[in-house]
Amino acid sequence: MLAFSGKADIVKMSDVDFAYLFGDEAYANRAEALLSGGASLVVITRGNDGASAWHQKAGPIEVKAPVVNVVDTIGAGDSFQAALLAALHRLDRIARQRLADIS
Repeated sequence: MLAFSGKADIVKMSDVDFAYLFGDEAYANRAEALLSGGASLVVITRGNDGASAWHQKAGPIEVKAPVVNVVDTIGAGDSFQAALLAALHRLDRIARQRLADIS
């Protein structure tokens, strides 16, 4: 995973993906390792518990999930990723160096 993340600017995974790959390791510990490996942004989605993100310069951020009536979770991760990329694009932070320079 570290070798792959060194080529990625953004590493996004769900809490289920994280548990499969890293077991009970603390999110922050693995995020720091991924950032040290070359990623600029690490994001872990946690369903009803929201999302956690770490950035090399900006540091950690926690976002609570809005309360919604969930009918089906299929596509939720894809929708989150699309919204993240769209927001970064709208903020002109999608390019590698612009993403790395977020403060």
